[in-house]
Amino acid sequence: MNNNLNCDNVCDLLELYHDELVRPATAEAVSNHLKECESCRKEYEKIKETLPSSAESSTGKEFKRLMKKKKTKQI
Repeated sequence: MNNNLNCDNVCDLLELYHDELVRPATAEAVSNHLKECESCRKEYEKIKETLPSSAESSTGKEFKRLMKKKKTKQI
C-alpha cells in the first residue's frame, strides 16, 4: 500500500480503520498519515467520539469472524 495517502483517501478509510477492518499495510499507511496531518487527526478524533470501539462493536467482530471463516473455506 502506498504510504503517501492523500486526505480524501484517509477520510474514506477512517471508519474502517477505527473498526480495525483494513489490511495491516493500509492501517500503517493511515496511521502514518494521521501522525503528520492535523486535519485528518481531528476528523479521526470526531469519529472515535461518535463510534464505539471495535471491542464494543459486535458488528465489527461478527464481520471479522465471517471473513476469517470465508478465508478458511477458500483454503
